[in-house]
Amino acid sequence: MINKVNSSDLKELFKDYKLDYIISNNEYVQYYAYKIDNKYIAFLCFMNISEEVEIIDAFVLEKYRRNNIMTSLFNYLFKNEKYTKIFLEVSEENIGAINLYNKLGFKVISVRKGYYNGIDAYVMEKK
Repeated sequence: MINKVNSSDLKELFKDYKLDYIISNNEYVQYYAYKIDNKYIAFLCFMNISEEVEIIDAFVLEKYRRNNIMTSLFNYLFKNEKYTKIFLEVSEENIGAINLYNKLGFKVISVRKGYYNGIDAYVMEKK
């Protein structure tokens, strides 16, 4: 099941994601989360400002990966948010995520050199 949640709903999931995860709390930051058996197992964090969506973060617990959960979260976003463009950035080494984003219709529009501690980041966009 997918629904819109507050960051406080995801505190346990954030611990599995990163011990030092900084929770973004402002009026623009939103979360969609995927729940199985009464437990959140994935989230998609984004901002939608003037119909331009920026993906801030996305995560699926490892044991649930490769089950189309992130695809479901993105499809939910596509259906429920008004947007003209969606942007995200991804490490050039994260081949699985890049393949997913390509499959979802994102295209590389620029490269941020050394963005991730010396590793380049692709800036991708979907219109």
